[in-house]
Amino acid sequence: MPQINKKSTVKLKAYQFNSVLTKNKFFPLSAAAYGNEENIRKCLNKTFINYELINVTKVYCNGHESQICSGFVALSHDDKAIILSFRGTNSFTQLLLESSEIACKSQTEVNIGGKVATYFTEIYEQLKAEGIITCVINLIKIYTDYKLWVTGHSLGGALASLAAAEIASSGLINAQNIKLLTLGQPRTGNWVWAAAMDQILPYYNYRVVNHRDVIVHLPMRFFEGYHHYSTEIWYNNGMDGDEDGEEDTFIVCNDMDEDDDNCSNSLWQLKIFLKNNYFLLFLAISEITEEMDVLEKWISKLNFERN
Repeated sequence: MPQINKKSTVKLKAYQFNSVLTKNKFFPLSAAAYGNEENIRKCLNKTFINYELINVTKVYCNGHESQICSGFVALSHDDKAIILSFRGTNSFTQLLLESSEIACKSQTEVNIGGKVATYFTEIYEQLKAEGIITCVINLIKIYTDYKLWVTGHSLGGALASLAAAEIASSGLINAQNIKLLTLGQPRTGNWVWAAAMDQILPYYNYRVVNHRDVIVHLPMRFFEGYHHYSTEIWYNNGMDGDEDGEEDTFIVCNDMDEDDDNCSNSLWQLKIFLKNNYFLLFLAISEITEEMDVLEKWISKLNFERN
């Protein structure tokens, strides 16, 4: 059952966090983004009944041919949803590259206000140049009664936030019809950008964090003023409810003055480790090796190889 800390702003019921939707729809969507087109279809087939995979876009991350950044666009007709999902960091090598580029490059100003890590904006612009956002916009114009679901894990969460903000600010779809939900998203921009995110997407906009996920605490706040937007959904039990037969518990935190110490920020200094588990399915760095085991349990259920 959810707990809401005293600093939280309780959203209207229609926009309150839906743990079932997260576990049954958004989580598989963020996991699917790690696969190739065939594997994405397998994942969607296990998650949705009446769906279409519209577009899969891949680029070399900032020109590095050993690193793939990607996203896909789909339709769920039963949910009346246009889906946009971005792939996250997929290897320790990519994590090192991501960290070094964020450290070495100044932030980039973005249209909604504030600044964002240049590494994120450059990859987003690469994917956008290949038509992934245009594809979504065209679908919005066709399926006028559909909502937009945007998601991603880790790096994919940062890209998802940039995409959702741009689409919302375009005015083509009401922000009330956008669901932005990220998993294990790193700090993406500065405080001005985070505040702008909350203004542009004040409805269904959540960052899901596993108990001891270190990635969400990077980059450090003192480094160029990086800051999370609200609202954080912190699964303080490690998302192991299914295994022990108990319901997953989570805390809702919404504090724009600083990262809320009632949520994940309360633990990470004491319990940093690079092994994350989202709903018993690995979605982050599992060990420091050249190739990390990403989504291993989820992939084993889907019977496909990582791309």
